[in-house]
Order: sequence, then structure tokens, then C-alpha cells
Amino acid sequence: MIYKQIDTDYLVLGLDPGKVNFGWATYGGEGLVDTGVVEGMDNVKGLPSFKERFGNLFHSISPNICGIERYRLRPGKGASQNMELVNILIGHVWTVCELQWVPCYLVDPSAHKSWTSRTFKVELRKQKSKAKIKKKYDLRTYEEWKHLKTEHEVDAANVAKYVYDYLLPKEKKKNGN
Repeated sequence: MIYKQIDTDYLVLGLDPGKVNFGWATYGGEGLVDTGVVEGMDNVKGLPSFKERFGNLFHSISPNICGIERYRLRPGKGASQNMELVNILIGHVWTVCELQWVPCYLVDPSAHKSWTSRTFKVELRKQKSKAKIKKKYDLRTYEEWKHLKTEHEVDAANVAKYVYDYLLPKEKKKNGN
């Protein structure tokens, strides 16, 4: 498929899909523009309602590029049902982007989160698990994200910034722009 020319002045829509809360953020040349959460779906019967909510959001924003966090399986959290539902949501987003000729990047969570922690000041926090204490970077401590209300908005904003600041310049260089 032939997409619009990629230009770093474009508006990026970053998405953090979740079964209950589907975070979104827009990022452009002036930085973070807006964020929010769209209600996900509890089961497949909720897809028509999600399609309408997401379609309205997408068309009101009119993004030039979309970045969506890939969903990773997390054991013990209703994983198989969550994974199926979230992947259906991701598939719908991808289809909307394809139909609108908007490039869509699937972004691995570790890629955008580790990029931020290497590039910007982000605090390390201790997280207790059953076996041990793990250290994890807390993206909510990044100065530009401190005011955001939910973790989904933080992740969506981070995906959008990652696409805008990191992936687009690489894509432009690869295409000789």
C-alpha cells in the first residue's frame, strides 16, 4: 500500500490498547497535544460499540501516522481472553489506518519504554512480585507525562513520542528524505 509521504511535522496518534481502557495520545511538532481513554470491550459482542467510539476519535483527530503498542501476554491476568480481545481491537485499528492510508507502526512495549528510560530522565521504582523485588522504570515520572491521569495515557503518549522522535527520523533517512 502507498502511504502519504512521512514528514516529522505530522500528528502521531499513539495507542495503548487494553480490554477495559484503551489509551490514546496525540503528539506533534509542539509536543504532546492531547490524551484520553476510550472504553474497550468486555467481550467480542462489544466490538461494534468500540468500532464506533474509535472511529469517531480517529476521524476527529485525523492523524497522519499511528503507533500502537503490541499486546504482550501476562500470565495470571485472564491472559488468553484478554489477548484475544485486545488483538481484535488492534486489528480494527490497523484496518481503520489502512482504509485511511495512514501508516501504522506496531511498537513493542520494551522498545518504547527502554528508549525513554535511556533518553530521558525517568525514575526507577521497585516492584514486588511473588519471588523477588524487580526494578522497573516508571514512565509516569517523565516530566512531560507527570500530569497524565492514567497509565494507559502515559503509555499511549510514550508510544506517540517514540514514533515521532525515533521511528520517523529513521524512516525518513531510510527513504532518503
